[in-house]
Amino acid sequence: MNKKDSKEIRPALFLLVIILSIFLKILLIKTKLLSILQLAGQVVRFRVHGYLIYKKNNYKTQVS
Repeated sequence: MNKKDSKEIRPALFLLVIILSIFLKILLIKTKLLSILQLAGQVVRFRVHGYLIYKKNNYKTQVS
């Protein structure tokens, strides 16, 4: 009886481990995506800021 039970339990444990690893991978991918998005946002903000400064300087040189 015990041998049969242990044989039935093993696949369930194996499935549980697989599900947990997939879940962890999804979490890792999500955090990586979030950090990449944050970096992209900073780059875009920096570019826009630089462009605005460039336009302002350009405007000043055109006026004077």
